[in-house]
Parts: sequence; structure tokens; C-alpha cells
Amino acid sequence: MCFVPLSAIDVFAFVHGRLVGEAHQQVAQRERMRAAHWAASPLARPSLVAPENVISIAGEADVVTGMQHAQPLAAHFNTPLTTLQGGHLLHLGRTRTFVPVGEMLRRAGLLDRAP
Repeated sequence: MCFVPLSAIDVFAFVHGRLVGEAHQQVAQRERMRAAHWAASPLARPSLVAPENVISIAGEADVVTGMQHAQPLAAHFNTPLTTLQGGHLLHLGRTRTFVPVGEMLRRAGLLDRAP
């Protein structure tokens, strides 16, 4: 399954200036957001997926779900982080991200070995 997740909605809200009020109010908002979304967070519980079945890919220039989300997810799933030069919409350098995908598919027997 491929998806582009936020590791934490409170991080996104903070980084993109979506919190309101004074600094202490923003801290409280961030803590409440984290608590409210924790049940749906992939970081809230141990992964049931083996690390060899997870690939973490991030765009170095991604301002939406960038490195600040990819790094904790890669650490949580105990998998290396593969990066591409581009961002959320413009996937510059994406061909290097196909290597770990191909390796994972080969290990799973879903892709022929060598052509």
C-alpha cells in the first residue's frame, strides 16, 4: 500500500502556522491536537508490519509531508529512509526510490528476479 501520511497532525499545524493565540495557547492547542489524534497515529502502537515490508520515502523539498514526518515514521517502522529531491507534487529524482520498491517486491516473490 502506498500512502503519504503525516506522522502527526499537530506537527503539521505547528510548522504551517495553523495554531492561533499566544505562544502558551499554541502549546496547549498542539498538546490537545496530539491527544485527540493519537488513537489514529501510526506512532501510537508498535507496528505489526515487518520492517522489510515497509518503505519510507520522503521528498527533500516537501513542505506538506516532508522530512519532519518521514523521519519519525521511518524510525517507528525500523526501516531506512529513501529520499528524492522533489516534493509533494513535483517528484524530482523519484527513479532512485524505485530501487527499494523493486527489492521489496522481489523478496515477496511479486517481481521476477532479473530480466
